[in-house]
This record gives sequence, structure tokens and C-alpha cells, in this order.
Amino acid sequence: MVDLRQTAALENADGTNNAFNIVTTDLIRQKLAKALAETGRIPVIKYLAFGTGGVDQDNVPIPPEPTMNALRSEVFRLPVESVEYPVLTTADIMVYVESAEYNGTEISEFGAIDEDGDFIGIQSMQIVTKQDRVTLKFHWYCEF
Repeated sequence: MVDLRQTAALENADGTNNAFNIVTTDLIRQKLAKALAETGRIPVIKYLAFGTGGVDQDNVPIPPEPTMNALRSEVFRLPVESVEYPVLTTADIMVYVESAEYNGTEISEFGAIDEDGDFIGIQSMQIVTKQDRVTLKFHWYCEF
């Protein structure tokens, strides 16, 4: 099994983290503000989406933008399979890419999608190719 972890680190005030090509989308930041002040509702993360549009022609990761609500080139999405809490203030959301259907897919971007169908965050990365008989385990960390 290949264990791929979203790199956790501090973000800039606008939700971007250029060192790790991660962005918290403007849309989820707006939902969080409304939840704290008005609605009391924070949508649950239900899926991770995977795509092939996270690198440029030289295979360098393209940093996502806070205004994005989609991957550049989504190929598939899978439901969240498990959630663990390594510390009380961190949710580790996991998805396993196992199916032979995805063999040969060169994954270079992934993102977390809430129950409303909106992306809460997107990360671009070096290409990881799904191989036959190899399970890719992706983590999305929500740290508070």
C-alpha cells in the first residue's frame, strides 16, 4: 500500500499554502463564517476527487487558487471510507484507491468535497500513478 498524506502546515491569510500546493477554498471559508455567525451548519466532507491536471508540461505542480470549486481535470471521486482523530483537534479523512479501473491513472491533484458538492480544499502534487495490485491511501487532514 502506498500511503499519501496531504501535507499539513500553516496557510496564508487567504487560505493558500504555496509551499505544499494546498488551498482552502473561498467557498468553504464563507460557509464556516456563516456557520459560526448565523446558520450553525458546517457541511460534512463526503468525497475525495482525483485528477490529472495538477502539473504543468514540465511536471511541476500548479498551485491551486482559493476561487476554485473543481479540479482542473477531475477523473474520478470516491466516498470517504474512514475518519480518525490522531489528536482531538484533527480529523484524518481517508480514501483508498484500489480498483483496477484506475490503473495507469496519473494522479496529480486531489480535493475534498463536502455534502453540498462543493470543494473545501484542493492540493496539487507530483504525479502518482496507480499501479496494478497497489492500493493508494489518501489522507485529507482537517486541523484546528
